[in-house]
Amino acid sequence: MKRACYVLLLLTACATTTWVEAGASYAPRSQRYAVELPQGWMRYDPAADLLATRDGVGLQRISANVLEFGKPLAGTKKTISKDMLPEEAAEVARDQLASAGAMSGLAVVENAPSTVAGRPGFKLSYRFKTRDGLKYKGRVYGVMGEDRLYLLGYEAPERYYFERDAQTFESVRESFTLSLVPGAQAR
Repeated sequence: MKRACYVLLLLTACATTTWVEAGASYAPRSQRYAVELPQGWMRYDPAADLLATRDGVGLQRISANVLEFGKPLAGTKKTISKDMLPEEAAEVARDQLASAGAMSGLAVVENAPSTVAGRPGFKLSYRFKTRDGLKYKGRVYGVMGEDRLYLLGYEAPERYYFERDAQTFESVRESFTLSLVPGAQAR
């Protein structure tokens, strides 16, 4: 009976999932950032931030996450603060990745400074395996905003998909802009 309820719940969740074409400018409801999404990709509409894919989230995904300063991060008790340097924020982002339960053997292959939205930021490149042993590669760019850390990420299986769509992700990253929220002041 429990299994039947679980299957019914899963089917209901899948039926209410809304994916929309992504080939245009996108800004989340918060209006804190904007990006240009590629033609031929789909975006998950109810997402609070950004989740987009071309062939399915298991094959490649572009995501954006916004982490508020001072709030503990999922999977770790660390927090992001306004006075952190980009390289310090990169270490916190790395720790959050390492604490994600769906991956094992996380190996950071690059932790470097980068410019994101015209501001100093960071770039993390990494590899991991899923519980089923599938090898993935990922890349995360981060930049500090007025009161949040913005993370723009890309993950795909190492074989074939990562390299195929890596340049598409870089184009999305280059289009990333931060928006001032009403009441905020520019630096």
